[in-house]
Amino acid sequence: MNIRYRYYAFRLAAMLTLVVSSVRPSVLQAQESAERQFSAISRLIEKADLTLEAGKTQDAARLYGATMAAYRDFSERFPDYQTELVQFRESYCRQQLMDLLAQKKASERAVAAAPLPADIGTALRQGVEHCHEGRFAEAQSVIQSLPEDAQATPLIALVLATAKLGMGDLDGARQMLQRTLAMDADNGIAHYNLVQLLLRDPEPDYEAAREHYRHARRLGIPADSDLESVLDL
Repeated sequence: MNIRYRYYAFRLAAMLTLVVSSVRPSVLQAQESAERQFSAISRLIEKADLTLEAGKTQDAARLYGATMAAYRDFSERFPDYQTELVQFRESYCRQQLMDLLAQKKASERAVAAAPLPADIGTALRQGVEHCHEGRFAEAQSVIQSLPEDAQATPLIALVLATAKLGMGDLDGARQMLQRTLAMDADNGIAHYNLVQLLLRDPEPDYEAAREHYRHARRLGIPADSDLESVLDL
């Protein structure tokens, strides 16, 4: 009996070997395909970051949008491949895109604002145009060329905050946003952008960030599900 069972066991092992040998190539192919696509998307997100650093905000926005869509499609095709990392990178692209859109809205509202004196209005338009083109240093230069008293308007401070943010001067951007709110406490865009900056601190002040977010929402800024998750709202 033992010999017969051993015989059946060897036959079963042989059958399993055939099954495994036929399945393994397809599994490996799927794994290799996932790795190739993941690497390709990783290069795309790196390109988006480099484009943003170069000040090309419109191109960066398009790249972040494309990368976000690529990660979404990837997660559907390969739901078990590095799930947490894929979700994190998709959320990162979404946040970057929303930040860029918020900056664009700030510039558009500045252009549509009430008429200002000619010299301030010209500087404001030039500053907004430079920000749209990613020429943040030039935007800052145009605004700072105005007399100090002429810079004391909420819109000017908001454009200068956008320029400083684009240049990576987070402290300067925060100061300008706070200055904007000191002059116009109901500036929703300034409240929203200040939330972003507060959360980038090494030790974020979550309570202050929550208050600015709630204020921005009361002023008509659209809900941000990712921010609400971070803020535990």
